[in-house]
Amino acid sequence: MQPNKNFLVPLKEDMTLIDYAYVLQKFSAFNAPRQFQRPIAWKAEDRKKFFHSLLMDRVEGTYVLVDVSECIDALEAAGECDSDSYKFFKKFLNEGYRYVILDGNNRMCFMKSLFDDTYTIPEGKYEFVAKAKKGNHHCVSSFTVRKGKQKFSDLPERVQKVLQQRRAAIAVYTQITLEGMSEVFQNLNSGVPLNGQELRNAYSTLWPEYVRNIADDGCALLAKLFKDHRSRLRGEEWIVDCLDM
Repeated sequence: MQPNKNFLVPLKEDMTLIDYAYVLQKFSAFNAPRQFQRPIAWKAEDRKKFFHSLLMDRVEGTYVLVDVSECIDALEAAGECDSDSYKFFKKFLNEGYRYVILDGNNRMCFMKSLFDDTYTIPEGKYEFVAKAKKGNHHCVSSFTVRKGKQKFSDLPERVQKVLQQRRAAIAVYTQITLEGMSEVFQNLNSGVPLNGQELRNAYSTLWPEYVRNIADDGCALLAKLFKDHRSRLRGEEWIVDCLDM
């Protein structure tokens, strides 16, 4: 019996704009499977720049997520309960995750750390854009972050409210397979210079998993060869080069 292809085509809801405060509530149980996301790459300066962009209301880009429960329902309706995609989603759900994040993992992790007070805001004077108390125009105000008062909860109440009300563009897939997620990931990054291993890592074949398993088994060796072997998957790239040789 041939599978119903209508249940295998990636489908998503209309894009929506959601306040960041609600984004973290609704999508808090998210994770980025290693084959569909590069490891967290942001350094301290990247986080500071994003925080500044957030304050000035200059953050762009869409968060792309996959609703795991909806995808499980779609695969069950298609009679695909023995498929690798179904097993992947069921395992993911059993681990406590409700959403796969395909794009925006660095941003989402930063926002989570900001709002839950685990991010330490660098000291200094900051500007932020907010709607004026009177009229419909916007104005630029400033505040200072001092040593020892560097958490989100330490910020002026007005600044906290502004950040919580910044809006994020969210796209959620409710029907997709492993192959579909691989395709979406590659399309999302078609304009971003992925290196060879970052691209191969998302292929829907046994090869990427084989390389990842070798990297896991040899992580102690990779740690001696590279300062950060997970960054840009340079450790896995080295493994591939060795296998090719």
